[in-house]
Amino acid sequence: MVFLYESVLSKPLGEMTGLKRVQQRHRVPVVLTKQETKAVLGLMEGTTQLMSELIYGAGLRVHECVTLRVKDVDLGARTVNIRDSKGSKDRTSVLPAQLCGPLEKHLLRVAILHKEDLAQGAGLAPMPNALAKKYPSASSTFSWQFVFRPPYCGPGVTQAEWCAGTRQTQRSSGHLNKLYTEQGFISTRVSIRFVTAFLRICWLLARTSEQSSYAWVIAAFKRR
Repeated sequence: MVFLYESVLSKPLGEMTGLKRVQQRHRVPVVLTKQETKAVLGLMEGTTQLMSELIYGAGLRVHECVTLRVKDVDLGARTVNIRDSKGSKDRTSVLPAQLCGPLEKHLLRVAILHKEDLAQGAGLAPMPNALAKKYPSASSTFSWQFVFRPPYCGPGVTQAEWCAGTRQTQRSSGHLNKLYTEQGFISTRVSIRFVTAFLRICWLLARTSEQSSYAWVIAAFKRR
């Protein structure tokens, strides 16, 4: 503003007094306590619970969780490698010790299902970038499979049907991972969004009312 009046309009403002600088507000992030988070996660079960615990414990985004590969989970070192994340960057996160056992059991179930898929001519995982041409047989290996299987990669989906769906997806969206995030895992995303909204409601009640109100919400959620 000073430069505009002085250099462009040739009308110097002179010395300005009595002005106050705008105070920047420091926003405190909204988070749940450990007890509240434990209570909400305890109401979940199955794969959805494992995914939510992994997102919470390892600090993953929803997209990073649903596109996690088997090869990127190191149970021995208790680490999770996230590939091509925000800003096309890779990073390594810590895997909580409490999730090693449940995650190992989950991977054993996925390995059995993958073996059944291969026997039926399916079980091919999409390869990023040009790796499908460089390593043609890698898509059928277990290490390249998704930790949390898409709904349409189960038994009954032949290799030709899967490849046809893949080509159609590449033409429509231009990015295969976008399909897995927006279509293949839509049910998972809806569940996680519902849990996120429920967490916010619990936080508001915990902050604005007595503990009995929070317990009432928990009881109502159990009845659902």
